[in-house]
Amino acid sequence: QKIKVNFVNELSDIYKDDRASLEADPNQLQIQGSNPRPVGNVIFGTEFAGSFDEQRIRYQSEMSVSLLNLDISRGPLTQELADELGIDITQNQESLFDRLSWLIIINENMSTLPFRYRENDFGNLELIPFFPASILANESRVDLRYFNHHLQVQYQWIGPDYQSLANSTIRRDNAGITITDRFRLLDNRLYFTLGFESLRDNLTGSRPSTLRTNTSRASISWFPVNPLLPRLNLSTRYRVRDNNVGRFNPFLPDDLVKASVRNYMVSNGDIVTAPAARSNSTLSLTGTVSQSFTAMDMNHQVNVSAGLISTGDDVFAFGDSESQSYSINLESRFLDNPYRTRIGWNNSTTYSLNQLNRFKINSFNLGGDVFLMDGKLILNGDLSLALNRLRTIPLVVNDNGNPNDTSDNYFESAGPANASVRHTNAYIFRLGAQYDFNANHALMGTINYSNLVNPLNTAETFNNDRILQIRYILRF
Repeated sequence: QKIKVNFVNELSDIYKDDRASLEADPNQLQIQGSNPRPVGNVIFGTEFAGSFDEQRIRYQSEMSVSLLNLDISRGPLTQELADELGIDITQNQESLFDRLSWLIIINENMSTLPFRYRENDFGNLELIPFFPASILANESRVDLRYFNHHLQVQYQWIGPDYQSLANSTIRRDNAGITITDRFRLLDNRLYFTLGFESLRDNLTGSRPSTLRTNTSRASISWFPVNPLLPRLNLSTRYRVRDNNVGRFNPFLPDDLVKASVRNYMVSNGDIVTAPAARSNSTLSLTGTVSQSFTAMDMNHQVNVSAGLISTGDDVFAFGDSESQSYSINLESRFLDNPYRTRIGWNNSTTYSLNQLNRFKINSFNLGGDVFLMDGKLILNGDLSLALNRLRTIPLVVNDNGNPNDTSDNYFESAGPANASVRHTNAYIFRLGAQYDFNANHALMGTINYSNLVNPLNTAETFNNDRILQIRYILRF
């Protein structure tokens, strides 16, 4: 303590209040390490499922609660630690936290505190236990199977503070209903799928706006009896996302409002900053045609597909985007030889920032398989080549002639003269082998080599991959 106080007294440029703060808490002078802090996570869950009418009606519901502590290194909250934080806890509360520490350590580092602060009669803060709904998650589903229909109705509610270290990909702060109907006609040769989904976020109302997403989808698949006829699949999806926030800027003319940097609204007669406006719609169309045929002593299957994704933005001048893709793939199997070959081509073009950016990809792939030892040993290899071209015209901020005032700033294109063009070529080479000892045991090995080159800049380097993988497979 003496050394720390002397050190503080030698810093003549520290203000008096800062010196008092350091003398009261010398730990502020300690350097915190960069090692990750130990965390704790516990999840309680329950599941109920039932079926009726010979399983034509099925119901399933899951509910769970998650507690996450971001730093358990200091242990559970004690009265001494609470005093340092300026809050009061009772001895019974301290004893409860200690008894629960075998399951989850509860302290000030909880992602969501299971208690609230309240000022007592002495002016100190004390803890009042409560149950936060934001740590809950629920998913319920009903399946109905009647008259060649499979109708599924699902409801989900996942709180913004529901976190699982075992599955970090869970989409949190999300609730809504999903309805899907699948039915078949023409002796199970024609399949239809219809669906609708309505989701929203901001479940606890902690954010200034709520984003709602409504999605409608439909698809049709045809599997003809005659093998000479092609198989078809067509699908469409239409999605609308809106947070009911308009784009408003009284400092700009109407034709520049959608390009404004700042968004405002009128509240109680005053112009105040508003949340970012969001209102866009996306249309997606995809189609695939598959045909099998025999030629040159080989069985062939060709797949041709096309796709379009188009997004229109109603509140941002540069929010439109579009993506188009086309591909054709041919797989051939020799009739009298244990060989199989693959060849394919794909072309995709993506526009963004209202066509200021354009990304084009042309890719080709060639591969094959060899079946040896009555199919126990399979050798395979693939070579893929991609030619990429990216043209970018950046957005810049126009200060509207007022460099000291940002309220009337707006985005604009930097112009074709500032466009940048980038070409990259990439290829991936893969070799693999699998040997099946029997039905339950197998050994697999793969070698992957990838290379990415920018022909316009030979000095540029990339992190290319060299991967060797060996796996032993045990089937139960």
